[in-house]
Amino acid sequence: MPVLKSEQIFVFVERLTENIQYTVVGVERLLGPIGLQKSSEYSDDYFEIYEARCDDSTWLKYVELGAPTANHPSGGRLLILDFKAGVGREVGLEEVVLQYGEEDEFEILPEAPPEEPYGLLYSRSWGQIYFGVTRDFEELVTITIHVD
Repeated sequence: MPVLKSEQIFVFVERLTENIQYTVVGVERLLGPIGLQKSSEYSDDYFEIYEARCDDSTWLKYVELGAPTANHPSGGRLLILDFKAGVGREVGLEEVVLQYGEEDEFEILPEAPPEEPYGLLYSRSWGQIYFGVTRDFEELVTITIHVD
């Protein structure tokens, strides 16, 4: 399993946010052939949810794409990337803050289970980027991009 350096992750995030009109084809072009499949369990009249359990990936554990249907009033999108254990261990809270500055919101849910990450939320003109770090602040475990 590779360990991604902070500069690799931050360049990757910039690539992900260059074109935020995510489609299955576009996401797989950026991430490689991860096998996004439509989830009938979570999709509804307003959102189609695509998921991939990335067993064959050396660095991704799970990817989720939420794409609006024609019935959705605003057309927002959601992209969730969960990393395999150890992949983001060189990118913790300190590196995220050095790169992006003080977060707009810092999520700590006291009732959440201990394995749930702390979240650093950054607002952008097009939506938000969420960086999830382990409870010891030492490892990036998830990135979520929410497009309004």
